[in-house]
Amino acid sequence: MKKDMVESSIVIYFFISLLFVQAKGHTDHKEVKA
Repeated sequence: MKKDMVESSIVIYFFISLLFVQAKGHTDHKEVKA
């Protein structure tokens, strides 16, 4: 049970990191266009 929780946390952390990187990329694109 604990192992599943740890794996879920890793997946969630990876997913959030991926979204954060995409959001940062979009911000950089806007700055470049401006």
